[in-house]
Amino acid sequence: STPSGEEQNGKDETLKPLLAPVSGEETKKGEDSTTTEGEGENKDESVVEVPEDKLVFKNGEISSIDSTWLTENKGKSLKVVIPAEIDSAAVTSIGEHAFQGKNVFTRPQIILAEIDFSNATNLEKIENQAFQYCDKLTSVDLSKTKVTAIGKLAFNDCTALQDVVLPDTLKTLGDGNKNDPAGSVFTDCKSIRTLKTKDA
Repeated sequence: STPSGEEQNGKDETLKPLLAPVSGEETKKGEDSTTTEGEGENKDESVVEVPEDKLVFKNGEISSIDSTWLTENKGKSLKVVIPAEIDSAAVTSIGEHAFQGKNVFTRPQIILAEIDFSNATNLEKIENQAFQYCDKLTSVDLSKTKVTAIGKLAFNDCTALQDVVLPDTLKTLGDGNKNDPAGSVFTDCKSIRTLKTKDA
């Protein structure tokens, strides 16, 4: 039997019960084979990759996606590739609310379906609520990053998130509070099957 959603919402949720080795590579890739009804020309429901120059970047931090570009691509599922550098400057942080899935401030809604960290070799920190409400996101692999801290509610309410690989460099989840060491990062991620470190 699988853990209930109620247990995952509890105050005593910790990383330890969720860490488990995965036998083989048994992740399901259903999201890669999604097809639209009728016409066969859009095999992936037209997931649009955000151009690197449309990532809002300053002082090592990606803080969002360009609002004008988001408006032009309103309602589309997006893929973001986090690079090692932008304009020769290292990408070291994903800012607070950067890709939050609900309308925040005056920015159009971000519908994030995929996030690729495979080139993000300089990334050290993911701030609070960075990917909150990204309810189409199914997997996160931070194994090639240098992330040492993931902020509180960073992946909160990512209800489709199934598989997470954390880097061996990770030291802090959430706010570091001993009474709630990890629960606040993945709260309401009701579909999680595996949450492991790179070498687990």
